[in-house]
Amino acid sequence: MDTFIIAASMLNMGSGMLLVFSSSLAFGPSYNFVLSMFLALVMNIFVGVTYAMMTTAMPRSGGDYVFVSRTINAPLGFANNFFWTVVSILGIAWNCLFMAGTAVSASLLVGGSVLNSDYLRSLGQAVTQPTGAFIIGLVTMLFIMVLLILPAKLLKVINLAAFAIGMIAVVAWIVVLAITPTSTFIANFNNFAQAYTNNPNSYEMVINAAKSNGLTISTDWNAVWGATLASLPISYFTLGGANIVNFFSGEIKDAGRTSMWAIVGSLIFVFAFGTLLGAVLFNSTGYEFMAALSYLAFNVPTNYALPTPPYIPLIVSIASPNMAMVLLTLVGMICWLYLIAMAYYLIATRNLFAWSYDGVLPTWFSETHKKFYTPVRSVVTITILGIIGLAIYDYYSLAFSFTNFTTAFNTCWLIPCLAAAVFPFVKKNMFEAQPGFVKKRLAGIPMITILGILGALSVVWMDVLVYLNPGYAGIAAYLKDITLAVLFVIFAVGLVFFFAAKAAQKSRGLDLSLVFKEIPPS
Repeated sequence: MDTFIIAASMLNMGSGMLLVFSSSLAFGPSYNFVLSMFLALVMNIFVGVTYAMMTTAMPRSGGDYVFVSRTINAPLGFANNFFWTVVSILGIAWNCLFMAGTAVSASLLVGGSVLNSDYLRSLGQAVTQPTGAFIIGLVTMLFIMVLLILPAKLLKVINLAAFAIGMIAVVAWIVVLAITPTSTFIANFNNFAQAYTNNPNSYEMVINAAKSNGLTISTDWNAVWGATLASLPISYFTLGGANIVNFFSGEIKDAGRTSMWAIVGSLIFVFAFGTLLGAVLFNSTGYEFMAALSYLAFNVPTNYALPTPPYIPLIVSIASPNMAMVLLTLVGMICWLYLIAMAYYLIATRNLFAWSYDGVLPTWFSETHKKFYTPVRSVVTITILGIIGLAIYDYYSLAFSFTNFTTAFNTCWLIPCLAAAVFPFVKKNMFEAQPGFVKKRLAGIPMITILGILGALSVVWMDVLVYLNPGYAGIAAYLKDITLAVLFVIFAVGLVFFFAAKAAQKSRGLDLSLVFKEIPPS
């Protein structure tokens, strides 16, 4: 259950669904969200099951760093894992920053509308400003840092409580949207939005404004299919990441079976709830309206009058404008954003631990607290780097575009999937010693090879689609080549770092090459 919660935290019913029902609508308004989610589910199962099989073979802290470095090549394994660690630190920063912009601000603004409180409205506006957002993100980060330093039992309890509260909020969203007729939503929206649009019929104003600025929604199958494929990276990104259990698999009992159930189970779980949430969302608000609102927010921001993006927390709180719903949405979103930031923390800290254990980093990083048995130094180091990332994202608006988080996140799985594909051939004895499901073959070809190739192809496909449609990843078209260059530089820095560490160890009489001939014990 603990492992399932962490896997589901990465997919995240709170923050993950923000993109599916906003960015996808903004850039592919004719898309079929159920089909998009289903295709993303299948492709992520390719990646997830591949990782689960490799977790069974090498259940170690550091995840794909261990199995890539031992299967293909040590420098490549480290560089890819270094790349993923940088992405994880940015993920911590971005999601802690989201705490202000999506959870706190929307709830304060709607709460101010419900109570007719100018104070709450002004506070809601304040937390979206750099200083307010930074403080909220910093507090969130420090809270997670303390939890990861204290004994793991406390972390498991907090995770379970946060997941339970988060799911209560999701179920409440589904119920509220299911019982709110479109006429009621229109009245509630007009009442809320008038303060920002000065129009008593803001609902129709939004639709008309989007159409006049180029919004078209087609029901023609070719248009629907084209929009679904073009916007698929958003759904793929949303359902991506369940395989992160691989990174702390050295701490999981019966790692192979547990990781398989957690990865596949969380994917199906989030797909089911996400699809249901989308169905009731569009039925209550009207598909055309949600597409128009998202279109204006992301394509014509000068015509978007609302104070926060059209994410689920804002829409649900408008659908049910009462303080109970506002508070539940606030607490639920705080729980979801805590969970995803915590998951990124686990990845980054365990990677540092593994590098240190192998000697790529000083052993200082792999030392654990004598009482709590947690990697305190790695946790503190990641926190410091995360705070720097938080400041960059918060005070430099183009930072997200330059880092191309969507492509970076997807690409992290490419080399590990290829490593898994060749595993049966380069580590024949180890492969033959695995449980039956890892050794399973189809037409004489190992299933892990087939799944690894399919997973790698899905990553390449998504990267190509993002390159062709950079706006879907929040990137201006003129920046798309620059962002790829930035990602390449991060990977190259990892390679340089590895060879520098190898040279430093050699000067001390230690040969790092020998380390990678063995599987680490932890």
